[in-house]
Amino acid sequence: MNFVRLLSTFATLILMLTAMTSFAVVPSTINYQGRLTDDGGNPIDTTVDMTFSICTDSTGGLCIWGETQEDVVVTDGLFNIKLGSDSALTDKVFDGNNRWLHVKVGIQSIEPSIELITTPYAFRVSTIDGATGGNISGDIKVDGHVGIGTESSDSCVLFINRKSTDIGGVVCIIDSSLGSSIYVEKIDDGPGIWVSNKGNEGIGIYNEIDAGVGLYLIQKASAPALDIREDTTSGAGILLRVNSDGKVGIGNQPSEKLEVSGIIYSNTGGFRFPDGSVQTTAYTGSKDAIIKDLLVRIEKLEKRLKYLENN
Repeated sequence: MNFVRLLSTFATLILMLTAMTSFAVVPSTINYQGRLTDDGGNPIDTTVDMTFSICTDSTGGLCIWGETQEDVVVTDGLFNIKLGSDSALTDKVFDGNNRWLHVKVGIQSIEPSIELITTPYAFRVSTIDGATGGNISGDIKVDGHVGIGTESSDSCVLFINRKSTDIGGVVCIIDSSLGSSIYVEKIDDGPGIWVSNKGNEGIGIYNEIDAGVGLYLIQKASAPALDIREDTTSGAGILLRVNSDGKVGIGNQPSEKLEVSGIIYSNTGGFRFPDGSVQTTAYTGSKDAIIKDLLVRIEKLEKRLKYLENN
């Protein structure tokens, strides 16, 4: 029995159309038609079992998909089947590399194998220019730069340019999971997240949960947990620094629990000391007044001790 390939371009065309419309729900099968003849070249009428494989090489190589269809009806030499009827075809089979279709009728391999090639318009599969919308199901991998609302930028892997008339967030995340909504793992030097602000606020946090935390930092390294500066010069322009040991510096690198470079101003409340006393005004008395006040305090203390001894 001999096998004569027919309508192989038809099978390829359907394959490419499937890829072109991958943004919508499409069948995972491909129409394939062929012709069987006997040794004399005469078309036959019979039923046969046929095995189809898609491989990485014309002689076999790695076969990444395959199925066997039983009792395929052959009429006047012609058969018509749908590849993927038994084992679904997925986009992972066609990843841009060369593919060959290998066919067996019973135990007989049909040569040569069929190279699955593209059609002229299917070259546009490599881009999504002109797409007007749709949904994508599954994982997405992009090798290169992505631009949303603008051309992609070589300086950014993802570049978003929103129109000034748009209302709402540039990136909106609704996350009902227990994990992190945004996770950044920075390997090399430099900030994990950098915000260059030319508007009113650089980063705004709106916390609607009473038990929630607006800004939550976990610092395991010895570097500062929070560092706010006037500029990016190392060691200069510190506005606020919180070290990993809990020391806070305002305008400096702190060596104490709280260290301030400048004037501390309390317009209400004053200062509370470890003994619980609150100082609301500065002491402005003279030296003599200070000594007199100290003697009065000592006298009160002596009376208190004498009272405790007698009672």
